[in-house]
Amino acid sequence: GAIVAGDDVSTATWKGWDDPSVVPNRETYDDWIGTRGFQFSESLSFFPHMSDDWIGLVNDKVKGKEANRTCCLREEEVCCITGERKQTFVVSGAAPEC
Repeated sequence: GAIVAGDDVSTATWKGWDDPSVVPNRETYDDWIGTRGFQFSESLSFFPHMSDDWIGLVNDKVKGKEANRTCCLREEEVCCITGERKQTFVVSGAAPEC
């Protein structure tokens, strides 16, 4: 749910885990670039299931983008959006046990 709540849903394709063609007219990962989400927050996009394994990928994806606002959320984190001003904050719970 976090990805579609954001400004841009192309973060869903960054890991290459999902088949992009399940949505008509979105056959490749590149077809998802610039696809808008529900924009529940002011120009904030979400990258859930973040771990240290994805740091390099995220850095490559956001490099050179002006005013990048990608919120990377780890398994134990949630981003809350509140009020008309759409204020955001991240809350962390206990880290999952391995």
